[in-house]
This record gives sequence, structure tokens and C-alpha cells, in this order.
Amino acid sequence: MGLNLQTIHFNEWLYSIEDAELPKLKSELEEKLGVLPEDDSLTLDKSFPRVGSYAAYGIFRYCLVYITIGDYEKDLEPDEDYELTALKKFREHLPAGSHNIPTAIHFIETGDTDTIFLPISFDKPFEFYERFVASLPMATKALEDFASVLDFDLNSDFDNEYVNDEWQPLSTSRNIARIIYQFFKKNSNSCIEFS
Repeated sequence: MGLNLQTIHFNEWLYSIEDAELPKLKSELEEKLGVLPEDDSLTLDKSFPRVGSYAAYGIFRYCLVYITIGDYEKDLEPDEDYELTALKKFREHLPAGSHNIPTAIHFIETGDTDTIFLPISFDKPFEFYERFVASLPMATKALEDFASVLDFDLNSDFDNEYVNDEWQPLSTSRNIARIIYQFFKKNSNSCIEFS
């Protein structure tokens, strides 16, 4: 079990919404986006890459929060030991809240499920009945800026996440970013969702 990526036709996603909510969603999408994506019936990527566990994806998101917003210890639940361990490592290697990546909200303010990335540029993601709508181009830019801040190549091989039997949360964050980025770039004209 874990988080995967998949392409989806916009209309398939749209009509998975309950009938009673559909008119309001269409209206809100048109109001916020102006134009809705058109489905290309020939393109669906069947690779369904595994991003990682939900916890690992959460570490990636917390890394974005740490470098853009700041220290997140006050937001942690008492049982979030994994996230606290990551925070301690982030503190050792990165300045908190010191980088401006406005597009990071396309990951920070969306869920790890029920999120669709549309191939349309818009500034802020939004939520509709516990479903999140984010901009694929803006999320891709966030990943590129994230790689620039952490000084790594999004198209390179994976980092070793354990060194001398010690977990390296920055490596986990970089690896998650690589998986997402490569799938986003390969499918930049498609709708992509977390599954």
C-alpha cells in the first residue's frame, strides 16, 4: 500500500463526482480556471509509478513546509516520531523558512489522496468536497525550485536513504521529488492524480 501516480481523463475524474455536486464543481472550475482541460483519448500512461508510502510522501511535504514556511514542530501530533526525526535532520542541514517557493502550495495545500493535477496554470490549488485541484505546471515548477534549493538533479539516480544504518530524510524527500517530477514531465499535457 502506498501512494501512486496515474494519468486520468479529465471527464472520467469529473464524472466520478456525485451527480448532486457536479454542476457546482463545473461552475467553480470554470470560474477559477476559465478553461477546462480537454481529454486526449490517445494518451493514458499505464505505468502507475509508486511514489512511496504515505509517510514518505508526508516527509517530502514537510520538507517543503520547512524550507518555505519554517519549523513545523508545533503542528506535529505526539505520535509523529518519524516526522520529528525528519525535522531534526532538516534543522541540521537547512535554514527554516528561508526560501520563497510560492508554487509549493500545490503540494502543501493539497492531500495525499483525492488530488488531481490539471495541465493548466493557476496560482492556488483549491478544495471541493474533500477533493483537491492543483496546477500541474505550477507543481512541476515547485519541484524544480525545490531541487534548486536542495542542489540536486531531478533526473538523476536515487539517493541512498540509509547511510551507516541511519535514515536520511533529505534523501527520501529528494527521491520522492524525482519520482513525481519525472512522471509529471512525461505527462505534462495530461491530468494526473494520486491513487
